[in-house]
Parts: sequence; C-alpha cells; structure tokens
Amino acid sequence: MNKNPMLLALAGAALVGIIAVITAAIWLGNKTEEKQIITVIQSAVDIEAGTKLAPEQLTAIPLPPGSQIPQGAIFNIGAIVNRLTKVRIVKGENVTETMLVPLASSEDLSNDIPLGKRAFTIGINEISGVGGFASPGNYVDVIVNVKDTAGMPVSKTVVEHVKVMAAAQSRSLTDLAPKVGTTVTLEVTPEEAQKLDVARSLGTLSLTLRNRADKKNYEGAAVSKNDLALTPNVYNDTASIEIIRGNVSPGSTGSDISVVGGTAASIGGLIGR
Repeated sequence: MNKNPMLLALAGAALVGIIAVITAAIWLGNKTEEKQIITVIQSAVDIEAGTKLAPEQLTAIPLPPGSQIPQGAIFNIGAIVNRLTKVRIVKGENVTETMLVPLASSEDLSNDIPLGKRAFTIGINEISGVGGFASPGNYVDVIVNVKDTAGMPVSKTVVEHVKVMAAAQSRSLTDLAPKVGTTVTLEVTPEEAQKLDVARSLGTLSLTLRNRADKKNYEGAAVSKNDLALTPNVYNDTASIEIIRGNVSPGSTGSDISVVGGTAASIGGLIGR
C-alpha cells in the first residue's frame, strides 16, 4: 500500500509529460504551417512598360503550400513602389526583378532621361570635344561648320545649353578628370535632336563649354570668312590680264598696256615687279 501513491504520482507525471509533448508538437506544427505560407507580388492591373509602379497596381497573393517560388519573385509591395517597369506586365502576372529597371541605373541610361527629352550622341575628338572637359552634368552649345553655296566655310550655333549625359561612355558626376573620347551623349528635346541629325550630315560638329549658371542664348547670326576681317591679299588671284599692245620692259608705264578684268591694285603690283 505504501508503494501505490508513489506509483500513482509517477504515472501522473508521465501522463502530464506526454500531454505536454503532444501539445508542443501540435503547436510547433501549426507554427511550421504558418511559416510555409508565402506571399508573392502580382500585378492587380495591366501595367505598361515604362510605368512607375504604384501600390494600387500591385497585390500580394499567398502561394499554395508546397508551391515552387518563382525565380526573382518579389515578396514586399513596398520594395518595388516607384520602380520602373521594363516590359508590359499583364494582370495577375507575378512581378519579378527581371521585369523592372535595375536600381543601379548606371546600366540603363533611359532611366535618367527626363520625360519629353531624348538622349542624342555625336562624334567628337580632342579638339571638337573641348579637350575632354565636357564632363557629365556640364552644359554645352553645339556648333556646326559647313560650306555655303560659294564653297566658303560658315559656322552656326545649332543648339544651346544642352546637358552632357555621358562622355566617352562615362556617366560619373564625381569624376571631373578630362575624358578624351570619341562620343558625347547630350540631353536634348526631340526638335533639337532633329537639328543635330541634319547638322552632322552637312558638316562637322563642335562643342563649346559654358558656365552652368549661364542660360542666356546667343542671338548672333552665322559667321563666315567675311566676318573675320582678314587683311585682303594685295594680289588678286582671280585677276585676268591681257596685254594688247606695247612691250613690258623695265621702265614701262601703265599707259603701255590695256587691262581686261582684275583690279588696279593687282595690276600695279605686277608692273612693279
């Protein structure tokens, strides 16, 4: 009889332990099932390429237990709000990282082009590219040099105060060292892009670097050879001379010859020689 209470106590303790183990197993099982519920982000509407994502365009959908997680899946709506889409996403489609413009936009120039603007690339060299000092973030004017109808060189400013987006494929805004390359990419309007395209087909393009704060437009006209105020050549290469009578010898005077074409200055120069 003295051993019965002890046995009952042991049996009771064992029963309580078993119940605790079963309860813990059930609780852990429920927690495991809860952890297995994974939500992925899908589009709530059709989303066009180039759209900046808004919360109302997205929805969180739980995956069925045991489902395979889509590669590149997004699990948090807040993580992709304001991201740009690269492709069209139809309603109900899983939104993946490959559908979005990379966060490091240095690989995608289009992400940095303001709405309504265009990126336009022109060819340059060390001279026409301002010695490599036209760095990204600076502003330049573009000048075209062409031949007029008489074959004389003429220079004209085509576009003004346009931003340099890239120089020699570099888009760094902190590296201010001169970059001598063969191209620069400019931020222009569609109309300016058309002007530049025509200009480079007619002649050569050059950059002029301007102060960032200088937004004043140049009001001058195109410049030609006549605007350089060059000293005229005393000998006119186009003069036409015909000696009709007389002999040209030392001491001859202008009365001994007749002139057809040319100028008095050019003829006088010839006689004096």
